[in-house]
Amino acid sequence: MADARPDEARAPTAATDRAKRVARYALLCGAFYLLASAAIAWRYPYRRGFDDFDHIPAALHWAQTWTLDSGGPFLRVPFWSILLGTSYRIFGTDHGLFALQAGIVLGSIACFFAYVARRFGDQDAPWIALAPILMFALSPQTLLYSRHAVNDLFIGLLAMSVMLIGESRLARRALWMGAVVGIAFLTKVVAILLVIPALVYALRDGGGRARLRSAGEIAVGIVAVSLPLLALHVHHRGWVPLDTTSAYNLSPYWVTEWRALGDHAERYRAGMEAWRTVYAAAPADYWKDFVGRLAVWLGRPASADFALYMAHYPQTAIRVLDALALYPMVLLAALGTTRRQLGMWAFLAAIAVGCAFPLHTPYSPKVTWLFPCVLLAPFGILKLRDALKRRG
Repeated sequence: MADARPDEARAPTAATDRAKRVARYALLCGAFYLLASAAIAWRYPYRRGFDDFDHIPAALHWAQTWTLDSGGPFLRVPFWSILLGTSYRIFGTDHGLFALQAGIVLGSIACFFAYVARRFGDQDAPWIALAPILMFALSPQTLLYSRHAVNDLFIGLLAMSVMLIGESRLARRALWMGAVVGIAFLTKVVAILLVIPALVYALRDGGGRARLRSAGEIAVGIVAVSLPLLALHVHHRGWVPLDTTSAYNLSPYWVTEWRALGDHAERYRAGMEAWRTVYAAAPADYWKDFVGRLAVWLGRPASADFALYMAHYPQTAIRVLDALALYPMVLLAALGTTRRQLGMWAFLAAIAVGCAFPLHTPYSPKVTWLFPCVLLAPFGILKLRDALKRRG
C-alpha cells in the first residue's frame, strides 16, 4: 500500500534542518580562522617563541624515537609531547605544529556550536551566536598562539569539553569528565583544577549516594587516563619529578642559572628551597607582590608577550585587538552564567592565581579564559538584549 503521506515522510525534520544550519555556521567560522591564519603566515613567517624551545625538541624526540625526552632545562608532564610528536609524525616537521593547533581551534568551534545549539532557541538571531565565536576565532590570542607550541589552547578545549559533557545527558557523564581531567593533568599539572567544574556538574543532581557514585566515577576516569601515562613517564625518564616548571616559576632563578643546577631532581629541589627562602624572609611582602602581579596579569593583554620574540609584529594593534576580544567576552560570559557554571569560573580564577603566585608570572595561560567564556557569551548577549527590551 502506498504511503499516505509521502511529502511528510520525505520532508527533513526540524532537527535535521537545525543541524545543517549549525554545521554551515561552524564551517563558516572555521574558514574565517584558516584564512586569517594563512594571511598571517604569509605576511609574518613563523619564528620560535614562548615554550617552542622546550616543547618542540621534546615532541620531535617522541616523533623520531617513540620515547619521552628527559633532556632540556625543564621536565614536563608527557601528554603534550606525545600529542605534538604524533602530529609531527603524521604531518611532518613543517606542518605538524599548526595541524595540531588548528585542529584544536576547529574542535573548539565545533564544541561551541554543539553547546550553543543545545540551548539556543530557533527564535534567537543567528548573529547573537556568531558574533562571539568569530571574535574567538579571529582573536590575536587564538590566531597567534595557534602558531606556537604552547599547550594552553588544548587546556581550553578540554575545559570546553567538561562543560559540554557536564551539561549533557550522557550515560557515565562523570566518568567521561574524569577522563578529560586526567588528560588535562597529564598535559599541564595545574590543569588538575578542572576537577572543580567537573565535580560541580557531577554533584549538582541526585542524593548523597548518587553524588558519591559520581565523585567515584570522576576519580576512576582520572586514574584510568593518568596511570598509563605516569607509567610511561617512569619507564622512559626514571623516578624523576613529573614536572619541574612549577619549581622554576616559584624560584628566583633564571634559565641560565637553572641549567647549571644539575639534573631534574636537583633543579626541582633547589628551586623549591630557593622559593621557601624568599617566602620565609618576608611573607607579607610576598603576598603584597602577589596582589600586584595578579592585577597586572588580569589587566595586561597576553599577546603583549609576542614583543619578546617577534618585534616585527604590529604590537600595538595586537594588544588592542586582544583586549577587545577578551574583556567583552568575559563580561558577556559572566552575564550569561548560571549556578551550574560557577565551577568553571572557580577554575578560571585558579588559573589567574596559579600564574600570579610564582615569582615568574606566565601570561600565555590567559588564552584559556577565551574558551569557556565563548560558550557563555551568547547567553550573556541574550540577557542583555532582553533587559534592554524591558527597559525600552
